[in-house]
Amino acid sequence: MKKNKISAFVLTAIAVLGFTTTARAKNCPSQLSANLHQVGEKELYWGFELRLANYFIWEKDATAPDSSTKMLQNGFGALRGIVDYTTSETFGGLFNFRLEAELKQRRAVDNCNAWAIPTFKDFELIPQLRNLYASFEKDEKKITIGRQNLVFGTQAILDNYFDAVNVTFKSEPLKTNFQIFAGAFAAELARETLGCGYEQYYENRRAWKRLCSSQYGDYMAAGLIARFKFLKPHQISVMNLFQWARRDSDIEELNPVYPEKLTTNFLTVHAIGPFFTQKVYYETELIGAFRPDSKKFFGGLVAGFQYRFKAGSGHFVINPRYSGTFGTDDETHFASVFESFDMGARQRYGLYDGHVYSMMVRYRIKSLRFDTGYHYHTADLLKNTVDDELEAGMTWFINNNNKYQLRLIYSVINLGAGDLPISHGFRAVARIIF
Repeated sequence: MKKNKISAFVLTAIAVLGFTTTARAKNCPSQLSANLHQVGEKELYWGFELRLANYFIWEKDATAPDSSTKMLQNGFGALRGIVDYTTSETFGGLFNFRLEAELKQRRAVDNCNAWAIPTFKDFELIPQLRNLYASFEKDEKKITIGRQNLVFGTQAILDNYFDAVNVTFKSEPLKTNFQIFAGAFAAELARETLGCGYEQYYENRRAWKRLCSSQYGDYMAAGLIARFKFLKPHQISVMNLFQWARRDSDIEELNPVYPEKLTTNFLTVHAIGPFFTQKVYYETELIGAFRPDSKKFFGGLVAGFQYRFKAGSGHFVINPRYSGTFGTDDETHFASVFESFDMGARQRYGLYDGHVYSMMVRYRIKSLRFDTGYHYHTADLLKNTVDDELEAGMTWFINNNNKYQLRLIYSVINLGAGDLPISHGFRAVARIIF
C-alpha cells in the first residue's frame, strides 16, 4: 500500500475523466423491464432479452517468479424472460405477480445461486420470483404484503427484495410521508450474478456477506422511513433500519469463514435536489451505524453532483461522486447486507471499506453513447492508496433503437495507485430486446 497523498495524476484524472453512476446491481444486467409488451388493455406484460458477452483480462501474477502476463477469457450467453401481471381490484386490493427467468451458459464463472437448475449441455435455468404481493389502499393508507422491492436513497443501505409487510401513510399536518416495513431478505435474488460488470469481481466482492451459504431467514430487516415534503424542490428523507443476522447467535467464536457479526442498526439521511440551477443536481446520504455485539459506532457518506447540458447535437452528463466509510477497522467493516451499490466497469467498488473518489463523463449523440470513468480508492481519507480503475466505453444503439445494443468497454486497474501490477480488461456485450 502506497503511503502517499493523492498525486497530480489523480487530480487531473478526476477533473478530466469520469465516474460510472451507481449500478443498482439487482437489475443492471438487464434492460428488459423498461421494454415490456402489454397484452391488449390488461395489466399483463411480457418480454424477452438476449445477451451475449465476452470478457478478456490481461494481468500479471505478482507471486510468480517471472511475473509473466496471462490472459483470462470468460463470458456468458443468456436469454431472459419476464411475465408481469396485476389483477383488477379484487376483495378491495390488487395482486401483483412478476416472474423472471434466465436461461444462461457460463464459462469459468461460478454461480452461488441456489435456484440455478442445470439443463442441457452447460446451460442453467435461473428462475426469479421478483414480485408476489397483495396491496390494499384506503384513505391514503396502503399496506403491501408479500415479495416486493424495498429501496431508499442512494441504495447504499437498502435496495433489494424481501418477503415483507410494508405500510405507507401520509400526515398532512406534518407534510410528511411515512413508511414502516419488516420482512425476510430474499437472498437468492441478491446473490444472483448475471453479468453485471465483470462477473468474477462482482461475485467475489460480495463474498463477505456470506450470501452464497445463506439460507432463507438468515437475514431480516425492519425499518421506518420519513419523507418530508415541506422543502420542495429538495427531497429530504430519514430512515432507521435494523439489520438482523440469525447466524450471529450460532457463532461462538469468530473465524475466517464468519469474520464478524452483521446485526447492525442504521440511521441515514438522504437529500437530493437542484444545486442553484436546474441543470445541476446534488445527491447525498449520510449514514450512521451501530453494531450491538461490539458496541461500536461507525459511519458512511455518499455525495455527488450531476450536471447535464447540451453540446452541439448531443448531450453531456458530468457526475463526480465520493463514497467512504469512517470509524471502521480490521475487525469492523461497513456491512449492509441489503445494499445495491456498485461502481466501476468491473463492479469493484461499493460502500464497504476506505474512500473512493470518482468522476464520470457521458456523451450521447444520435445512436452513440461514450462513457469514461475514473475511480481512486484509498484506505484513509486522501492517503494510503489501495487501487484505482480507469474505464472507457462506447455503446452503439443500432438504428438509434435502445432495443438493439452493442457495448465495448476497456478498463485498467492499478494504473496510478496501489502496489499490484497493472491489470487490463476488455468487455464486449451484445443485447437484443424482443
